[in-house]
Amino acid sequence: MAGEYLLDTNILSGWYRGEIDVPARLTSGKSAFISSIVMGELVYGLEGLSGNRKAILKAFLDDAFATLGFLSVNAETATLYGTIKNQLKVAGKPIPENDIWIAASARLHGFILVSRDAHFASVEGLEYESW
Repeated sequence: MAGEYLLDTNILSGWYRGEIDVPARLTSGKSAFISSIVMGELVYGLEGLSGNRKAILKAFLDDAFATLGFLSVNAETATLYGTIKNQLKVAGKPIPENDIWIAASARLHGFILVSRDAHFASVEGLEYESW
């Protein structure tokens, strides 16, 4: 599965807002995945909404979750998380905790991480694209 895409939270947010056409970006035959961390961030954002806005976003996320592959955090991910966090600390380039987990998931599986967060460029050995 190497060379596939792992989508960050801000990519799904951009897709929802119509700023990014994720399916059109996958024309090379690659698949897109999300991590359990991204799913948690999106559900957290959804929980802060109400009414029609919440219903529309929930329907979008349900479709997206059904369409995209899913990566769970496991012991290998946790080990790589610790390594990456230490490398960033030593380099003096900390990034948000959840983003370290997302980067660890992408590196572990050999996926290209797609995000609008430039700080992912600080993670050694991570393939990163900005859409």
